[in-house]
Amino acid sequence: MIESKGQTGGIPPGMHVKLIISFRCDTFDEPEEMLVINVQHGRSVIIKLRGYRDPPILTVINIPYFQYPQRKLTVRDVEWIMEIPFQSMNSLEEFIDTSSSASSTPTESIPKYKTLKNFDCGECFVGEEVTLPLTVKNVGGEGRFFIMSEIDWCSMHIEDITNDNMLVLPCFAMWPAYFTLKPQEYIHLYIYFFPDAHGLHVETLYVICDNCSVIMMEIVGDGRAAAVE
Repeated sequence: MIESKGQTGGIPPGMHVKLIISFRCDTFDEPEEMLVINVQHGRSVIIKLRGYRDPPILTVINIPYFQYPQRKLTVRDVEWIMEIPFQSMNSLEEFIDTSSSASSTPTESIPKYKTLKNFDCGECFVGEEVTLPLTVKNVGGEGRFFIMSEIDWCSMHIEDITNDNMLVLPCFAMWPAYFTLKPQEYIHLYIYFFPDAHGLHVETLYVICDNCSVIMMEIVGDGRAAAVE
């Protein structure tokens, strides 16, 4: 949209006119346009316009586990425990990784941040449950994100997402599964691991963004059985 500030029509010598060009795009496309200003008895002025939307970039900030009070959410007759901060933290502040549960997670890193890739929930006894709380921050442009399981991704039929916005799998769960983040905003993401058998459990998840990009990530957990001697 182009809006002219001032009088339209002729411009006296030595004067100027101000044009305001507004750009709004709901897709990741980079449109290009040509603005032609016809000059009476003169050469036309051609202005090239190009729109660009910054892609969102998700990073993970590990926050100490003991800082938060607990809140409970019941999904499918199962009670899930979430931890909500006492107060909102400054989204521009950088945090040092002090979480022991994710300290060995093999991820690509930028200063004090981790990219969304692989997460290790550690060890858990069969029949018990562990929680890996994460803080996901968007250091890029605005974006909407949807997390889905590998089975749903291959079949393109969503079955693992509940009405409470939780992704529930046989041995893992994640909340929330759908969220929107503006630049420099962050959200608290919770991964639950509850093994039903002894051994290593791995699930592949897909994080889909509204700019048509897809990030594949893995969550891993080790189920342990109590040994009686």
